[in-house]
Amino acid sequence: MILDKNIAIVVNSKPEDREKNALLRLIDELPTTEFTFLIGLSNSYETDIAKEILLKGFKVIIIIPYGILELKVRNDLQPIWNYENMVIISITSPNQTWKSYESLNSLKFRLKLSDITLINSLDFEKLSNLENDFKQSKDNIFYINYWNYQIDFFERLSAHKIGIKPETRKPNILPLLKMLNKIK
Repeated sequence: MILDKNIAIVVNSKPEDREKNALLRLIDELPTTEFTFLIGLSNSYETDIAKEILLKGFKVIIIIPYGILELKVRNDLQPIWNYENMVIISITSPNQTWKSYESLNSLKFRLKLSDITLINSLDFEKLSNLENDFKQSKDNIFYINYWNYQIDFFERLSAHKIGIKPETRKPNILPLLKMLNKIK
């Protein structure tokens, strides 16, 4: 069963280690029964994120930027690939091979479907090319920033920062959970 509330994850295809660690720490803190993740399989990092999400027991909708008949499950994912916890959506014809523009279309589709968008990327130049798409999606945009600096791009989106709680040194997921509770 896929849950009614969902969060689209937007990541950099070649993240820095601190980006990877920040997202993993956040995923570790989130409850597995409150929402469904919307993710892509456009690159190896997104596939790594899918693995972590599936290992934690989250529900997931995977939107692939190629035809459903082209889907090949990576060997390390096969033991946890469970169609009871996931839905696979292809945005192209069944035999379409991967194309870079389809990865972009897949991301735009996730943004439109999402109740909340979670951005974990320090590549603001690439993200700024999608600024209008972010603005057309819901107002519920969050970004992970444990580095305590202001980013103009996120301010233009009116995005909410997920930082670290000083007392526990864990991600401050409370604003994200409050937003989920407001969604009907």
